[in-house]
Amino acid sequence: MKILYLVQYYSPSRIKALNIKGEFSQGGLNKIKPFISIISKAHDLLLISTGYTKSNNFKYINRCEESYKNNKNIKVIYPAYLAIRYISFLTITLSMIIECIRQKPDAIIFYNFRIWTLLPAVAMKVLFKTKIICQYEDGYHVLYSKLSPRFYYFNILYLIGKKFCDGFTLVNSRLLDIFPAERSVVIPFILNNYDNQKQNVIYDLKGKDKVNLLYAGSLDYERGADLYLDAALMMKNNSRLHFNIAGKGYLEEKIITASNNNDNISFLGYLNESDMNIALERMDILVNPQKLGLYFAVHSFPSKIKTYLQMAKPIISTAFKDICGYKVSGIYFMNDDTAKSLVDRIEVILDKDIKIDYELYFQAFDENNTERKFISFINRIVYE
Repeated sequence: MKILYLVQYYSPSRIKALNIKGEFSQGGLNKIKPFISIISKAHDLLLISTGYTKSNNFKYINRCEESYKNNKNIKVIYPAYLAIRYISFLTITLSMIIECIRQKPDAIIFYNFRIWTLLPAVAMKVLFKTKIICQYEDGYHVLYSKLSPRFYYFNILYLIGKKFCDGFTLVNSRLLDIFPAERSVVIPFILNNYDNQKQNVIYDLKGKDKVNLLYAGSLDYERGADLYLDAALMMKNNSRLHFNIAGKGYLEEKIITASNNNDNISFLGYLNESDMNIALERMDILVNPQKLGLYFAVHSFPSKIKTYLQMAKPIISTAFKDICGYKVSGIYFMNDDTAKSLVDRIEVILDKDIKIDYELYFQAFDENNTERKFISFINRIVYE
């Protein structure tokens, strides 16, 4: 079966060639890359990237082909388009449709309800009855008020996607109350193989003179960056604790100001994958404070959880349904969406030796188990 995967993927060479800065999400890539690995094991896979760049204006971007991570069996195509500020998304969408028609796939999987991935997939379904599956983790349609044009833009895309898609991969089991369960599969994240020597350890917090905490992700209210910042300010008199923040978003200026005025807060900026891995190695407590009380939490799942688990370090997180039901050691769940709850959890573990054992997560979400579930789902959707 030939499958097209429509994604906002960029190779390091393409990032450099197009001078791409903030157009892609590292959290998105954390979800995209494992899917590439899984799908390519069972089917012929071709990636078609939007190749979107804000740094070029009135410039023709040539079509480009390359191998995915030097794997000659997986090709990535960046369609040609005319980059014009504010309307590039239209020229990209048209180019994506043309490329899809040229490739004649048996099925299309696309990432999120974005105009440049959704409309090409829908066009192929309408024109050629191609089966289309959305890899959904979005929620943009619930972020804006009705006074904002973006509210209507994202809600229209959401309604079109739900109407035309043959299947959905979901990152949150709470979405099964919203999407048709018989045509959906829940995959919050995918973990690499379990390493017993790395994962099954005792992490000594009480013996550390300085304890580094990290929030990594979007700097916004929905993901709880403000909550983390408030906790840092509440604990500024504890000289052992240092709160690190990495990412980008509309709270960035507030965070920069706080880091300039408080010795216990450091803003690391937006880190690429390599620099993030270096930063994670020197951290002691990894924090996910994404707010469960917001409707956005139903439509998303914090990709940082996957990264945190693989580091085999203590984690403090809000209690997302898909991870809080496992009897594991090393992850501590907050009672509610407040800075005080985060502070309480920090104080509970600060003077402990923490046993890290995330094996049950690796059993539930490892690549082999997920591969069998997802490939079976694709085959059922395409051949039913």
